[in-house]
Amino acid sequence: MSCLQVFTLQRVLEQHEPNSLAHAPQQCICPSRASATLSFNMYHSEFPFDFYLVADFKCFLHPPSAADDDELNVDAFHVPSGFCVFRVTDNESYRTDPVVYFGDDVMGKFFSHIFAEAKAISRILSHKVPMAALTASEEAEYDRTTIYANCKRSFMDDNQKTRHQNHVTGKYLFPACNSCNLALKPCKCKIVTTQNNSTKVVGCNDAIDDDDDGDGDGDDEWTYLVPIMFHNLSSYDGHFVLQFFRKEYTEYTTRMGTKVYADVGVILLNSERNMLPKIGNIVFVDSCHFLATSLDNLVKALRKSGVDKFANTIRHFSGDDDAYFEKGCYLYEYMTNESKLDETKSAFYNRLVGKDLDDEQYEHASSCGRSTA
Repeated sequence: MSCLQVFTLQRVLEQHEPNSLAHAPQQCICPSRASATLSFNMYHSEFPFDFYLVADFKCFLHPPSAADDDELNVDAFHVPSGFCVFRVTDNESYRTDPVVYFGDDVMGKFFSHIFAEAKAISRILSHKVPMAALTASEEAEYDRTTIYANCKRSFMDDNQKTRHQNHVTGKYLFPACNSCNLALKPCKCKIVTTQNNSTKVVGCNDAIDDDDDGDGDGDDEWTYLVPIMFHNLSSYDGHFVLQFFRKEYTEYTTRMGTKVYADVGVILLNSERNMLPKIGNIVFVDSCHFLATSLDNLVKALRKSGVDKFANTIRHFSGDDDAYFEKGCYLYEYMTNESKLDETKSAFYNRLVGKDLDDEQYEHASSCGRSTA
């Protein structure tokens, strides 16, 4: 046999042998020295999305019953009690206030809200505003540019120089080669109906035209990719997203009036963790994958650069209160139901860290509560 698979039991090896001999030998071929060079070409990934959402869940920790504790060895059941979702964009006319919800059917309200937000954002991105006239200095910059600063490639006949713009505002941004100009367009996701009335989900990319089914009518359903970001999504918040997901969230109707369901994407890391779940045109992103530290450390690091770096915080809260520029505390162990929200400082013991809530933390939490009430 010539396969690369390893066997630990003679019996398994003998069972595999007939299947292995039916195929040609396998061989690993390394690239030649001339072509063995890694290079980065995902230049469009260095640019931010025009719109994205940030979110967080808060939970009540319901203590298990005696039967649950004995049977499952459960310490507590984490039940979502509320959420906050905030739309982030540099376009001032499309900014909205953070949406905070606390009450019944938390996850149902959450999914309804983010789907409505994704639809609103897609509607904004679909209105391509014509490019505004360039100023004299912008024209001069464009004329003298011979190499695109991002991809470091020269402009050529097969990759010509273009004027890259913000399609939401129409503002000219910079000269770009044709390849990068196309890659920097808002990322489309499309659900198409083929000629035999079957459906398929086209992956999100920047090179999808308006008629992927090939019938020439250009009436396919399409939308734009909207990221929603959680910190520590893979280890915590993502469990609620998948646990409370319902099939009808991906339902849509074809041109023939048939109800069908779009695919749901996810990259599994192990039996408990995953990354980049994608439901419809919404992709869930874990900021821990590129900011691999606690929120407390991230806030402290940003604070060293000045409170003016907290642009969205200052926009919605007074910049004079230091409480908004540091990580707050939450009484996870103590919050078993909504009646605890009326309690004062008592018995706030956290078993995860093995200590009580100190006076400074309690005063910080109380100050935030009073100023936002």
